[in-house]
Amino acid sequence: MPDEPATQPEGHSKTLTEGATVTETADFEGVTFTEWADFEGVTFTKWVDCGGATFTKGADFRAATLTRGANFTGAKFTQVANFGDAKFAEEAHFAGATFAGNANFRGATFAEGANFSRDATSAEGAFEEEADFECAKFNQLANFAGVNFAGLANFKDGKFTDGANFEGAKFTQSANFAGATFIDKFPNEIYTAGEGGAHFKGAKFAEEANFKGVKFKGPADFVGVEFSDKANFESATFAEGADFAGATFKGVVWFNNSEMKSQTSFDDASFRHTPPLFEGAKLHEGTTWFGATWPRSTGAKEDERLTVRAYERLKLEMDKLKKHEDELKFFVLELQARRVLAGKWSTVHGLAISIYGCLCDYGRSYSRPLWLLGAITVLGTGPFLAHFGISAWRGSMALSAANTFGILGLRRDFFPPSVIIELPWTLKLLSAVQTIAGAVLFFLFGLSVRNKFRMR
Repeated sequence: MPDEPATQPEGHSKTLTEGATVTETADFEGVTFTEWADFEGVTFTKWVDCGGATFTKGADFRAATLTRGANFTGAKFTQVANFGDAKFAEEAHFAGATFAGNANFRGATFAEGANFSRDATSAEGAFEEEADFECAKFNQLANFAGVNFAGLANFKDGKFTDGANFEGAKFTQSANFAGATFIDKFPNEIYTAGEGGAHFKGAKFAEEANFKGVKFKGPADFVGVEFSDKANFESATFAEGADFAGATFKGVVWFNNSEMKSQTSFDDASFRHTPPLFEGAKLHEGTTWFGATWPRSTGAKEDERLTVRAYERLKLEMDKLKKHEDELKFFVLELQARRVLAGKWSTVHGLAISIYGCLCDYGRSYSRPLWLLGAITVLGTGPFLAHFGISAWRGSMALSAANTFGILGLRRDFFPPSVIIELPWTLKLLSAVQTIAGAVLFFLFGLSVRNKFRMR
């Protein structure tokens, strides 16, 4: 954003001389500025009250110093609002303010907190064009709860020393927090919503959300956040935990080279496009995925390759953390993605993965092989009944069971070799098929039991 508007409004004149000092209370409450309001470089030593004021032709507070606090509650900026490099020595009130033009707060310093929050029931309190807070410093709580960002939202390299509250905020276009730092001044305290850390609970990002390289030195709250496009958390650091419970990710999600130093929750999170990428990342052993939902196959090879990479990495991370249930879950999801890449039923590899999934749910179900062993025994009894007669139903069932459980050596213990030798070739073939199928199912049963109950 340029420091000055491209053209000055007609009738422009300096409201106060640059560098001037105002020693009395600046009371502009409810005032309508019909011309360009120029306060560039002015020092206000007393309270500045612009509550409900309207700046018709724009306002310039560049490099201004507001020593005793400022009230812009409900103010309306119908054109450019320029607060670049301004210094707010006490709390700055912008609750419910409306910025119809570009809002420039680049490099501004808020020493005692900044309140841009919006009443959820109000139509006021929106940035209708670009909101530029690049390199801005918030030494106490920065409150943007419920604010609508209709244009680009730029908080690149911003510094939030005592937390930031973006709960319920809406980002219609890209939101850039790359390089921002969220510092927790009191890391051992328990916070309520909006205190300490970074709070984005219920926020909505309609386009890309960029948190690349952000340092979250306090709690990071993304509960219920909706990311409609890409979400980039590459190289981000989460020092005091991160909560993405119930968050919705509709685009690609990057956590590559990020570091989770405390408990991280993705419980009930929904990944609609591809699973999150954690290549080179360090996950905390308290990372949980309870109730998380994973994307269905899009059928696009590029997406499936990305999916395989994501699940492969998550599987390895869960193995490092000795979280076996999660490791197995991501192994299954990886296999399912590989099956799609291999062509599902149309190739040998895809067919093998499909059969593996059908027989034992990829090594997670030990009951399914048992049911199949029983089914093979019962179905195999019919042909033997037809051969030996209904009166020999016990022997027919026993022979079918002995074939199915042949890997245990039961057939030679209960039936002499002559019984098999005298069978017609069709029943010999059936016996061989039962024995092979039984051996495979026994193996899958043992594998599933091992996966289910093994200790790591």
